[in-house]
Amino acid sequence: MTKDLLEYEQMLSSAYMKNHENDNNLISIRGMIDENNCEAIDFINSLLHVEPDKDNNLILKTRNIPIGGLQGLIHQKLVFMISKGIQYNLTISREIDRNSMKNLSVNTIKNICTITGVLLDNAIDEVQKYKMKLVGIYLYKDNSSIVLSISNNYEGFLDIENFDKSSYTTKTSGHGYGLTLVKKILEEDPILSNERVFNKNIFSQIIRIRLD
Repeated sequence: MTKDLLEYEQMLSSAYMKNHENDNNLISIRGMIDENNCEAIDFINSLLHVEPDKDNNLILKTRNIPIGGLQGLIHQKLVFMISKGIQYNLTISREIDRNSMKNLSVNTIKNICTITGVLLDNAIDEVQKYKMKLVGIYLYKDNSSIVLSISNNYEGFLDIENFDKSSYTTKTSGHGYGLTLVKKILEEDPILSNERVFNKNIFSQIIRIRLD
């Protein structure tokens, strides 16, 4: 999984460079066209503002997420959320950059990706029950730690006391082993810790990643 995510991140970086180069080329060509050729100019403008290039915008938004698998994973999940009509808020502190986790072990980065995947999948599954679908992803520094917060809106009651019990799930499909896996990883990796926060109708899972 980590290998696939690393390859995906390389593809994202290449896509951004290619899109940026293509835009510059189109702008140059537009400048060479006679201003009376409105159809050609309008066509080029339409290429330059393709919605205004949703994929390129998403690549830009995720560009400062630390690489090593996490960037590729979050990008994939955002693409899926967009396809499902889920509103998302991705906020990355200026203190975070692509190399923020470069000194972490491969195993810890793999654990971070596994936990993030489980928590995002759970948030996505939860909000799809509701008319309002909101998922938040926040990355910031706190002293010598990176904090990753994943939040979603919910309705009704969440049985937080049983969250970590094997097979516990709010879903009818029986996929309740993700949170048990997260608990196991957190118990075995001293670099990582978890906190759960409720704020009105928003539930947040907060992962703290020690860098020292």
